[in-house]
Amino acid sequence: MEEKQKREHDEKSNIDMQARMWATDKENWEEEERRLKNRISKINRDNQDYLKRQMAEKDAQDKYNRGSMNPQDFLLNKPLLREINTKLKTSVYDDQSQQ
Repeated sequence: MEEKQKREHDEKSNIDMQARMWATDKENWEEEERRLKNRISKINRDNQDYLKRQMAEKDAQDKYNRGSMNPQDFLLNKPLLREINTKLKTSVYDDQSQQ
C-alpha cells in the first residue's frame, strides 16, 4: 500500500513538474513572440518614416524644379520663349500707353 502511494505521489510530482515546465515554455514563447512583433513593428515604422521622407524630398524637389527648365528643353523652346517674351513686352507697353 505504501509503495502504491509513493508511486502515485511520484507520478503526481512528475506531472506537476512537467506542467511547470510547459507553463515556463509557454511564457518564454509568448515573450519571444511579443519581442518579434515589437521588432517587426519598429522596422515597419522605420520603413514608413523613410518612405515619407523620400516622398517629402521628392515633392520639395519637384516644386523647386517646376519653375526651371532643363537645358535641352530650353534650347528646344528658345524660339517660342522669345516670341512669348516679345508678345508680353508689347502687351505691357500697350497697356501702359492706354492708361
